[in-house]
This record gives sequence, structure tokens and C-alpha cells, in this order.
Amino acid sequence: MRSDSLARLIEAAEPDQLRRLARLVLRLSGYADSRITDGPYDGGADLRVLAADGSELPEGIAVSVEQKWENKLRGDAAKAKGKLGLSRLLFISSRRIPEGTFRPVQRDLQDKLGVHVDRIDQQAIADIVLDNGVLSDVLAIFEISLPTNVQPKEPSDRRRDAAFAYAFFSPDVRSFRDVVREKSLLTALAHAGGAAKIDVLCADAARLLGSSADAAAHFLPVIDRLRRQGHVQGVNGSVTLSPEMRSTYAGLRALREQEEAALRAQLRPLLLKNGLPAPDDLLDTVLRNLGALILRHVGGSDALEDLGAQLRLFRRELEAHGLHRDSRGDALLQELLDVARFSELGRTLAMGTLYRALTNLKQDALLAALDARSLALVLDASVAIPMFCALFRRPVRQRFFVVARELHRCARRLGFPLQLPAVWLEEMASHLLNARHYRTLIKARVNDLRLSQNAYVAYFVNERNERGEGDFDAFLASFGLQKAVEARASGDFEGARRTLENFLRQQLARYDITVIETPLHGAALASVEKAWDWARHELKVERRDTMLERHDKTVLAWLASRATDDPTHAPLIVTWDRLLRHVQPEGTPGGALDPLALGELLAFVGEEDRPSLTAEFAGLWIGEREAEKNAQVLDTLIKFAREDMSDAEVVQKVHEFRAQWLAEHHDVADVAALERAWHKFRGE
Repeated sequence: MRSDSLARLIEAAEPDQLRRLARLVLRLSGYADSRITDGPYDGGADLRVLAADGSELPEGIAVSVEQKWENKLRGDAAKAKGKLGLSRLLFISSRRIPEGTFRPVQRDLQDKLGVHVDRIDQQAIADIVLDNGVLSDVLAIFEISLPTNVQPKEPSDRRRDAAFAYAFFSPDVRSFRDVVREKSLLTALAHAGGAAKIDVLCADAARLLGSSADAAAHFLPVIDRLRRQGHVQGVNGSVTLSPEMRSTYAGLRALREQEEAALRAQLRPLLLKNGLPAPDDLLDTVLRNLGALILRHVGGSDALEDLGAQLRLFRRELEAHGLHRDSRGDALLQELLDVARFSELGRTLAMGTLYRALTNLKQDALLAALDARSLALVLDASVAIPMFCALFRRPVRQRFFVVARELHRCARRLGFPLQLPAVWLEEMASHLLNARHYRTLIKARVNDLRLSQNAYVAYFVNERNERGEGDFDAFLASFGLQKAVEARASGDFEGARRTLENFLRQQLARYDITVIETPLHGAALASVEKAWDWARHELKVERRDTMLERHDKTVLAWLASRATDDPTHAPLIVTWDRLLRHVQPEGTPGGALDPLALGELLAFVGEEDRPSLTAEFAGLWIGEREAEKNAQVLDTLIKFAREDMSDAEVVQKVHEFRAQWLAEHHDVADVAALERAWHKFRGE
């Protein structure tokens, strides 16, 4: 069990609260009774424990809220030995004391003083409390009253309570499905007042998990398990919560509401400072929207699009209350998201909703592969270029580079191999060669290019913005695009590209990114072609460059062939490309995920306690949306006019046309229409 919310509460204990908590923990640990001896003459023992006959046991209890626990422990052990003649001391601390740090101190005190010390630290206290069902007693020590009405005020209340319960009892990778279903049932039963018909309860628990009513049957074995554990009682088609579970869930709700109140207290002055009113109904709106944005994105087919839609909805709702429609509004939204994702409630809900999402994830092969450590991460160019730039140069605060670098860190930590198909290395080199066509716009300091679809260009503009300076020619040269290679590209593009491929291959190896061959498997290609055309139809995506499509299909066919050659190995394509993620040839192991989803999954597998990467991504996205639209038009125009982009007059026309096009169309939904409009604008 992990119970971070309870652990944080224990860490904040005052000395008197910890002494009362220590007495409770001692009773639950089998001691008959204890008495407080804290004072100037306590001899290092804050409590003495009693045997069943009322006599004092030869063991002292030291209680500490100090962060530097080692000094306190050593001092108390010396006093307990010297003043009270005790050779046993139990150290109860509100801090986390890792095993590896405690054991050397324990041995040292035994050797030098002859005092054997044991510890009950913050996490052990939390486990004892939860194992014995006395959460409500602990909350009483901290003067946190239990809610008198457990009925949810609104649907989002139910979801928050459920997510809080999932995270509070944090299951590990192997057991999370069972635990999440158990907590869904118990949360639904608590919200039903502690008693419900089994069929109604199962359907309600399924809804809490975002499943259809058809999934209700999956919860029947869970009820039997909970009944055997003594958590629920009842027969003849109805169940009730046990008194201990009723008390625990009331305590969970009280903890969640306390953390929500703390978050409200942080958000209110931010709204007021920015000229927005801060009544409770607006704070409810902010909390509801922030709750949706701090959820950990784990790769549903439309999850990225849903995240963008949620950002737009949040902005519209705040604009209705007076939010500025310019960069000041963007800055406030980013600040609200940062406060929420670093808050105690935000971290807990983000973890809880990850468990909920994973329970519904259909890619069982992916989860099995993550658990078995048999996964290879196959990067496409859209991920490999930002990752390489951020590693080769330095990190920058643009969402694609932030996510790519974090993905590399997680993959290295867990030992997952990173692979780059040679056909996508070719695309990396082609993008680098094409970056030279942006030179005039770069020198004109067009800031919108920080969101260019050419990731080299985007990286340079972001790096220059953060450093305040930068030379584009030197930047390109650092990636191997020397003037001689650039000159060669005019007459021998493929030869120049091969030169860059060799340079990039050598540099990628420094970061454990291996270039692999993906030979075409004709037998698998037919299935890929069919799946590709169907996905393109479903997503309404236009046909792409023939060479690029061939590269993608080659990798997919190779991926499908691996299922036959080695079914224990699951290559997973990592891509921002929606079409690639949607194509799923029959029998393909692993599949495809976007790097944001994979980053969250790897953090889960690696048991990292960190704020939601999704919320960080969303916060950056808020400030990048306008630049992204502008860059999209510029990128498209450069494809049409690349040979003329050194002409200042053409560059001026590009700026004028971009402003006109965006005023009328907002984006580049139809490339052909934009090309026709561009030629008409130029009088061609």
C-alpha cells in the first residue's frame, strides 16, 4: 500500500499530535498501554510502554518530528542508556527513514552504546493505520472532522473520490486492475450511503471506471472477494459496507476535501490578482477543468485531441468570467495548471486517474510487455529529432522537446532499448537539409517558428529565445550540415543526405539510440496496406508523399512480422503521427503510442512519484497555440517557395499572405486550397 496523502498529513504533525499518534500506533502494535514521560528529565524517552500487569517494560519510546532524524536518534539513544539504563529504544518519526540509511545507524548504536534501536517511520505509521482501519481516529488527532453527508454533490465529486481512493491504496503494476475494481465498488457503495442492491452497485462501479453497464458482471467476483475479506456484508442480493470500511471511506473523503480546500486557497488569490472574481462557483469551475487537465494521458485513440478540446473549453469558460484573451490570459492559465499539478490533490488525482485509465486500456499486450521488460521503443522522426536536439544541445521549454527528453530519461532508467529505423533516420537527415530554406525567416527573427514542424528550426528558435542569442549557420553546422554539404545538396541531394545520415547515426549512438534496419516483409505488407487505407478513411487524412508513406508502411510491415518471429518481444512505435498510431495491422505486438502517453506509462512502471507530465504538456500548449497556427502556414509556404526564400520581397509576401490567410481560415485544413491562394496572391 502506498498512502501518500496520509503520509503527508503525518509529516505535518506537531509534536503533541505525533505523541498521541504514537500511543495509538503502539496500542495497535501489541503494547498494552503507554504513558507520556516527555519533559526536561525524560532521559531520551518521550513515552514508556507498559506490560499487561501495568509494570513498565525495559524499552523507551522516542518520538521525533525533526527532519534531521539521525542526530535526534543518536542523542535520545545516548540519554536512554546513560540516564535510564535502557538497552532498547523504539524511534517513532513523522519523517520517511529509508532502510538503507537507517541500518548503518542501527549497527553503530548497537556497537558503540549497546542500545538496540528500531523505528516506525512515516510510511510504517500509515500502513499500521490503514491495516487496522483506524483512519478516522487519526483524523481526529489532526482535528479533521468526517463529512456528515457522504452523498456526492455532483458527478465530478464521485470521480474525484474514486480517483483519490485508487491512488490512496496505490497498487503495483501487477495487481492494479483488481485493486482499482475493488476501490470502485467500495467508493460507489460509500456514496450510496453504505448499502445497495448488488446489480445496481456493480453497474454504478462500472460507470465510475468509465465502462459500460455491460461490464457490471466483472464486478461480481470482486464483491465475493470483498465479502471474504470482511469489507462488505450482506446476502439476498444486497450488500453493506463494514463499519471499518465505512469509517475509512469517510476519512478518505475528509482528507480529499482538506486537500481541495488547500488548493482553493492557492487558486483564489491568483484569480483575484488577474482581475477575475473568485466566488465559490467560479472556483468550482476552475477545479473541474483543472481536474480534467491534470489527468495522466495514457494514449486513448483520441486522447490528445480531447486534451486540446479541454484546454479550449477551460479558456472559454474563464473568458466568460473576464479572462483576458491575450498572452495575459495564457499566463494565468499556465499558472493555474502549475499550481494544480504540484498540489497534493493534483498529484493524488493524477495518479488515481492513471489507474482508472489503465484498467480500461485495451492494449493488454502493451501492458504485459511493460511489466515483462520485453519492450523496444521504436522512434519515428517526429520524436527522434526533438529528443536528439534536446540531448545534443540543451533542454528547451517547448512541449515536444520537454516530452521527448523526459521519455529518453525514463527509457534509460528502466533499460528499454531505443531504436530508430533507418528509413526514419533518412527523414531526420532530410528535415535537416530542408532547415536551410528557413534561413531568411530565421534571420528576420520570426518567433512563431518556435512551433515549426521542422523540429531543427523549432529547436533553434526556442534555444535562441531562451539564451538571447544564436547563429543559425553555426547551429546547422553543429549537426553536420556544413556549407560544403549544403552546396552539394543543390546538385546531389541524396549524397548530401547520406553524409548527414552517417553523422547523425554516430551521434545518436552516444545517447543509446540504435539505428536498425527494417527490411520489407511482403507477406505482411498486404495487411498493412489494408489497415492504412482504412485508418486514413476513418481519420479523413489526405494522401501523403509517396516516399514517406512507403517508409511508414515498411516499418509497420516489419513490426507485424516480429509477432511471428519472436512473440515474446513487443516493439512499440513512438510517434506524434495520428495516422501511424491509428493503424493496427492484425497480429501486431505492442502497437503505437504518442510519447506523452508512453512517458506517463513509463513513470507508472518505474514507480516514480512526480507531477503529471500531461499537465505540464497542457500548460505549455496554452502558450503555444497561436504560434502553432502561424508556423503551420509558414511551413506550408516554404514547401511551395523554398527556392525563393532568400529573396527579401518573397519573404515580405509570405508575412502578408500568412496574416490574410489566418484572418480568413484560422489554420491549414486544406493544403491544396492554401497553395492555390498563395499563387493567386503572388499574381501567378
